[in-house]
Amino acid sequence: NTALNIPSLLLLETYLDEYYNKHKINKIPFKKTTKNNYEYGTQRIVIKMEGSFFRVKFAGGYATVDKFIELNANMESVKLKTKGAAAKKKVPKKK
Repeated sequence: NTALNIPSLLLLETYLDEYYNKHKINKIPFKKTTKNNYEYGTQRIVIKMEGSFFRVKFAGGYATVDKFIELNANMESVKLKTKGAAAKKKVPKKK
């Protein structure tokens, strides 16, 4: 397991852009928080490069990036929409 350095981070970003375009699904960003730690929607995950592919560690175990997105994209999209709608309701109205 290797840490994601700048070249591999750029490779991950390029890979994700191509994946989302190919599969025509809503893009949920992977937000880097620390070394190999990311947030994907509402989930905290770890991404490491293993050989020539990226491996994701998440609450459901381990998966390739493709499989992880396949398993979680729809659920995270719904969670983010629900979270956004709830945040809008909590905004106090101006007097």
